[in-house]
Order: sequence, then structure tokens, then C-alpha cells
Amino acid sequence: MKTVRKERKLLKNLIRLAQCYDNNAIPITKLPVSANNYYLNQLISKGLIKINNLTGIDPITHRPVNKGPVEVTVTDQGQHFLKIYGKISKLSHLKVS
Repeated sequence: MKTVRKERKLLKNLIRLAQCYDNNAIPITKLPVSANNYYLNQLISKGLIKINNLTGIDPITHRPVNKGPVEVTVTDQGQHFLKIYGKISKLSHLKVS
């Protein structure tokens, strides 16, 4: 999977930030970028992070409620992506004689 430097940098920041919250879920309001950020959306489309929506039952109307995006979590693939990428980039810098 190919990523640009800004995506990797954002992913690294999100991993660090997620460690400060329960269940590694970062509230949308605490993201270092806006929720409509291009690079954030690229990470979502590549499956490295995911957005969790708040769903539940309204106690008054007893109907399902889906409130927009509430939090962002880094997937397992996202957690290990930077480690794997680092190993690949180190190997590509080695010269074979």
C-alpha cells in the first residue's frame, strides 16, 4: 500500500493521540486536523483508521438514532503499518553488492 509522507505523519500523530484516550478512540473534536481533511479521508479509505458513529435507541420515540461521526480509532492494520513501512524503507536503502 502506498502512502504519502503527510498521511504517514498524520497516522503517527493519531496513534500517539489515541494512547491518551480510553479504547484508543479519539473524539472528533480532539483531532489535529478537520474531519474533512483529505489525508484523513485517504487513511480511512485505505483502512488504516475508521470512524465510529454513535448509534442507539431514542428513549422517547423508541426509534434508532444515528448521530454523525463521534470518534476515530486506529485499526490494527494502521497500528502495524508504520512498523512494516519502516522495515521496508530500511531494506530499500541497503545496497546489494
